[in-house]
Amino acid sequence: MRREAFTFKETEILPVAEVREKEKDIDNILKYFEAKTKGKRMAKRSDLNPKDLAIWLPSICLMDPIYEQGDQEKNIIDIHLPLIGTALAGFYGENTGKNLSDIPSANTSDRTIQNRIFQIFQHTIGARNPVISHSVSNLTPSHAYLTIFGLHLPFSSDGLTVDQVFVYISISRHKKSRPQGKSDSD
Repeated sequence: MRREAFTFKETEILPVAEVREKEKDIDNILKYFEAKTKGKRMAKRSDLNPKDLAIWLPSICLMDPIYEQGDQEKNIIDIHLPLIGTALAGFYGENTGKNLSDIPSANTSDRTIQNRIFQIFQHTIGARNPVISHSVSNLTPSHAYLTIFGLHLPFSSDGLTVDQVFVYISISRHKKSRPQGKSDSD
């Protein structure tokens, strides 16, 4: 797959078209929103009917940008998490209703996950289009490797300002070895 320029600590942004071919859940969610927008505008929160996406709800998160006052879409100072699906809460911790900056890290000196989320969030708002993130890593040498795909879809209630990002996360576990074709430098 051709990689886009963005990378952050084992996370990269992949071309949406190429990921859609292999990740059917991501493809189906994108088709859902494309049907709502007819490809003519950014999706908005009112396009989302939870009943339509029920099978994916445990892996969905909504994120709201907190902009520096009077500086819409230029300087994001934090991210509010109004909704985190149960599967994500089970993996990352229950953080519904919190701001990203208030979430403690397992290692208080290492905010890698929070920084990664913030960077992808800013990238999504700048792109104003769906963004696919991808990472392969392991938590510790004794844990299984994880392949994580994220679909990040900007929502705009006025068609101009991104006021929310819809996120779907797919986490696959692999037994104590890196998935074939991947190295630690990938």
